[in-house]
Order: sequence, then C-alpha cells, then structure tokens
Amino acid sequence: MQVSPVPVHLVSQLLTSLLAVGPLLLVNAVGIVLAVVYWKRHPRASVLLVIGLGVLIVVPVVDIIVSTLGYPWLFGSARSVTIRTVLPVIRVFWSILTAAGHGLIIWAVLADRRKPMQ
Repeated sequence: MQVSPVPVHLVSQLLTSLLAVGPLLLVNAVGIVLAVVYWKRHPRASVLLVIGLGVLIVVPVVDIIVSTLGYPWLFGSARSVTIRTVLPVIRVFWSILTAAGHGLIIWAVLADRRKPMQ
C-alpha cells in the first residue's frame, strides 16, 4: 500500500495553527518547569500542576493535528450527516479533556502545602 504525501496547503495550515497556540504552549511549558523546580517543596501540588499543564499542552496540539490532517482523510467521502454527528462528539471530548486539565491546575493551587519531611 502506497502512502500519498501530505498536501503542502495542509502542512502550511498545520504550522500556522500550531504557531497560533504557541504562546499558550510556551506558558504551560514554563509552568511545568517551575513545578519541577518546586517539586521537593510541594510534591503534591507540583505533580497535579505538571499533569494539568501537560494535558493543556497535549490537547490543542493533538486537536490541531487531527483537525488538519485527520478530518480530510476521515471524512473524505463521508456524508454531511456523518460529519455533523461526529464533529460535536469530538469537540465535547476535547472540551472534557481541557476541563480536566484546568481542574487539575485548580486542585494544585488548593493542594495541601505542608512542610516537607526532613
């Protein structure tokens, strides 16, 4: 089976979309670095923050890749009824994952800050 190359306009759209969310990805990555730096002081809060911010990095990147490269392949010959049914389900899935990421960040902010054991 021969794999056809990805059209240039899709690659361009993919890179443009990733660039658009770049600032958010950068802020989340810096947050992960800071959580790792403070890991020994506040391990529970740090792990919650790393997981939450990790989710907030992965979800938009995967969403962009799937919507840019996957939808044309997935729905290439699909009827509009199928597309109208599947797309809202996918959007709700991404929304639930994003809400979970934000929930973990809120949990990290409110996590117990007992002094670490010596």
